[in-house]
Amino acid sequence: LMEIVLTTIGYVQRLERYCAPLIINSGSSKPMAGAFSIKRRKPIRQGIVPKLINAFLGVSLLKEMSGVYIVGVEDRGGAKAAGIKEDDILLSVNNISVNSNSQLIGVVGQYRPGDKVKVKIQRKGEILVKEVTLKNLEGTEEMHKDSDSFYNEVLGIKAQALPASLKSELGINHGLKIVEVKDGIFKQKGITNDFIILSVNYQKVSSENDLKKALSNDRNGKIRIEGINSTGTYNITFEFYR
Repeated sequence: LMEIVLTTIGYVQRLERYCAPLIINSGSSKPMAGAFSIKRRKPIRQGIVPKLINAFLGVSLLKEMSGVYIVGVEDRGGAKAAGIKEDDILLSVNNISVNSNSQLIGVVGQYRPGDKVKVKIQRKGEILVKEVTLKNLEGTEEMHKDSDSFYNEVLGIKAQALPASLKSELGINHGLKIVEVKDGIFKQKGITNDFIILSVNYQKVSSENDLKKALSNDRNGKIRIEGINSTGTYNITFEFYR
C-alpha cells in the first residue's frame, strides 16, 4: 500500500509574503470526540489535504483559475527538479486540464512514485511543457513495501518507522508514521494518515517493539498518545481507555 500526500496550500496575502493556509484539516470535518489537545508547533508553512493518493508532485498553490497558480515548489518533489518555478501557472498534467486543487489531486493520484508525467505550465505568457518524475513524500521514487509496515490491533493502525528524511526535516530523532487507519480508536478519533506518533504513555516510539512495550505500560487501562502532523505544524495529544 502506498500512502503519499499531495500538499496543496495557498498563500492568502501574497504581497505581504505571509504564509497562511487555505486548508487545515485535523482529520475530520466534525468535532473530534475524546480528550484532545492540539497546539500549533511552528508557524504554518503549508497545509495538508489528508487523502490517500499515490504520488507527490511538490507544488503549493494559491488559487483556482484557468489552471492553478504556483506559489511554492517543494525541494523534495519532482516539480523542482523538472524546472517548475514559483509564479508559474499549472495548466495540465498529461493533457488533462487542471483548474482546482481537487482536480490536481485526482490526476496525480492515478500514478506512482517513479512515474513520469507531462506538466504544462504558463510562465510570463509562454507555454512550456515539463517532464516531471513523481516522488513519494520522502522525496524518493521508491514504493513503500508492505513488509516495512506493521499492524497494531490496539490502535487499529498500520505504521512504519519514520524515514530519516522526515526526521531531519521535522527536527526529531524518533517516531512512527501512520500508513493506514483501520477500524479502531484512531479512526474513532478522526486521526488520518497525516499523523506521526512520537510517544505512547510518555515513552518514545520508533519501532513495533517500542509501541508494544509502551502500550503495555498503561495506567489502569488509560493510554496517552502524543504526536504531530506530517508537516510538524501541530502537536496532537489524546487519551483513551482500552
